[in-house]
Amino acid sequence: MKNIITAWITTNYTCNCKCDWCYARKMLGKHQNIDLQYAMKIVEYLKKTGVETITLIGGEPTIYPNLIDLISFIRSLGIKVRIATNGKRFKEKEYTKKILDIGIDGINISIKGLNEEEYFYYTHQYGFNDMIEGHNNLCKFGFDPSVSYVITDSNVEKFESFVHLLLTEKMDNLIIQFEKPSLSLTSNSKTMNIKEMGTFTAYIYSTLEETGINYTIEASFPLCLIPEHTLNEMLIKKKISTCCHVQKGNGIVFDVTGEIIPCNHFLGFPIENEPLNLQNENAIEELMATDEYKKFKNVVHRYPTEKCTTCNLWRICGGGCFTRWFYLNPKDYI
Repeated sequence: MKNIITAWITTNYTCNCKCDWCYARKMLGKHQNIDLQYAMKIVEYLKKTGVETITLIGGEPTIYPNLIDLISFIRSLGIKVRIATNGKRFKEKEYTKKILDIGIDGINISIKGLNEEEYFYYTHQYGFNDMIEGHNNLCKFGFDPSVSYVITDSNVEKFESFVHLLLTEKMDNLIIQFEKPSLSLTSNSKTMNIKEMGTFTAYIYSTLEETGINYTIEASFPLCLIPEHTLNEMLIKKKISTCCHVQKGNGIVFDVTGEIIPCNHFLGFPIENEPLNLQNENAIEELMATDEYKKFKNVVHRYPTEKCTTCNLWRICGGGCFTRWFYLNPKDYI
C-alpha cells in the first residue's frame, strides 16, 4: 500500500443536480448515504496505510448530512481532505464558514453551465447563480477554490464564452477535463470524438496562455493525438496531467457500501462484491494479490494497445482513460 497516497470516499448517492453525463446517474435515485461510523473506520484504516489525501465525492458531498463531522475526523488524523462539489450549497454563508473553520484543504467546484438557462439544460435543475454565489462566498472568506469544466460535444463551441465567464468572475484556478465514458451508463453520447480532443487541447492551451489563468488540462486520451510542438510546450510548463490513478497504482476509491471500485467510472463494478474487511490491516494488499485483480491490472497495463507500451510517452501517458477503449477500437486512433 506504500504507493497509494490518495483515496476517494463516496459520501452519498444523493444530488441536487441530475446531470445527463454523471457517472452516478443510475444510483442517485437510491438516495444512499455512507454510514458515518463506517466512514470513520475507513479513514482510520487509510491512516494506517499511509494515505496522505482523501477526496470526498458523491452524489453531492455538501448535502451529505454528516459531512462536517467526517471532514473534522479526517483532519484530526492529520490527513488532508478535499471535496468535489457543484458548489451550490456554499451560497449559504453560515454553512460555508463551518466548512472552512474545520480546515478543509481543497474545494473543487464543477461548472455545469454558463448561465441559468444552460445550467438547467445540462443538469435539469436551476443552480448557476447559486454556484456563482457559492464561489464568491468562499473567496470572501479567504479561501481559493478551484473550478473544473468538462468538455463534451455539446459545449465545445462555447469555450470562448466559458473563458469570458472565468475572467468575469475571477475564477483563476482551473482544471479542464474531457467527458469520459462510464460503464454504468448505456449511452455516452456526449463524449467528444477522441481525435478532436488532441486538436482541441492545443486550442485550449493557446487560448488560456493569454489569460493569466492558472490551469491544468487532464488528458484522458493518448497524448500522441496532441500536435507534437504543443505537447512538448505543455509538458515543459506542466499544463497537462495524464495517466489516471488506476494506471499509476497510487489511488483507491471506496463506494458508499465500502466496496472498492477501480475508479468512479466503474461504479457498479466493484473489484470484489463485498466491503473491504477493515479489521485486516493487509486487506488491500491481499486484494491486489488475488488472481482476478492481477488479471485486471494486466489488461490495464497494455491498454489501449501493446504498441503504446513501447512509446517513450507511455509512462506519463498511459494511453488515457482506458474505459474509452470499451467503446472504441484503438487501431482507429493510434
